[in-house]
Amino acid sequence: GLREFCESHPTMLRFSKNAHGATTIHAVAPGAALGVRREHEAVALLREFLAARGGETDCGNLAEFYALHAWAKAFVDDVGGERAFCERHKDSFRFEDRSGPTRICLVKPAKKMSRKVKTELCRFLPNCPRGDRCTYAHSEDELRPKRGGDAAAASDEAGVAELIRDFIAKRGGEMDGPAVVSVPG
Repeated sequence: GLREFCESHPTMLRFSKNAHGATTIHAVAPGAALGVRREHEAVALLREFLAARGGETDCGNLAEFYALHAWAKAFVDDVGGERAFCERHKDSFRFEDRSGPTRICLVKPAKKMSRKVKTELCRFLPNCPRGDRCTYAHSEDELRPKRGGDAAAASDEAGVAELIRDFIAKRGGEMDGPAVVSVPG
């Protein structure tokens, strides 16, 4: 039901019930938690940024990345900064602070790939016969955002949760239930 849907998207929606049994759905502020889809997008964009610089850069050079993707800076700050972001995505990034300036490095250099590659999880997991040559993602960290605009975003569950969150946010940040939220599609 609606409670389970909100609980499965805690970065976007929060469900509560008062002592009288009335329910309220709260929108989590987009700046506080940008959602799983945006997190994957931040990982993919940072991988591309680092790959274009030989697979690593000083943290001071991330100002250029943040100038292009200001929302990503807010997300990295939300999770505790560059070190925490790298630890959260240790399959993609390594944070180094041994001597000299702190650095972020790719764990595996990103390869140039078509826009369709790695946008869906492989259906043969965990026994994919193609291994590293597979064009499908073998982990959440490998997933790349699909291109296609608002219609594509609304087609997946996270996109629907984001639409509901935005709908509620426009109405003061919470909505008393029971309620029906109609999402076109």
